[in-house]
Amino acid sequence: MASFVKALRLVLLVVGLAAFGQATLANDAVLGLWLTKDGESRVKLERCGAVICGTIVWLKKEQNDDGSPIVDSNNDDEALRSRPIIGLQIMSGFRATDEREWGEGEIYNPDDGRTYEPTITLLSDEQLELEACILFFCQSQIWQRVE
Repeated sequence: MASFVKALRLVLLVVGLAAFGQATLANDAVLGLWLTKDGESRVKLERCGAVICGTIVWLKKEQNDDGSPIVDSNNDDEALRSRPIIGLQIMSGFRATDEREWGEGEIYNPDDGRTYEPTITLLSDEQLELEACILFFCQSQIWQRVE
């Protein structure tokens, strides 16, 4: 009887680990490099511990006309306005809420200096949708995966 209980525990452990691995794979489906809706930037989504975060890694226009880097000039915090946009983490805290949906996170928009709380939905392997609402006004955008 004791060997049966040990075998049953082992089977349950293996099944549990397999299920956890499948959930992690599904939750990681959004990871990678994404071209934003306007084609002006690329954001790399990656794991930051137990959550998903995103960093701007490319800009279509990387420099101002004088050769200086594009900076976070619209930030409400004056002390942050000189930080370069390339390398800026704009997304943080996203957790899987469904097999193809992530929420509970924030995205900072350097174009207007505001922070939003969107939902990310993986529409396909090649497209994701970000949707954020303020009161009853919702706006969404589609990003394309970049190889």
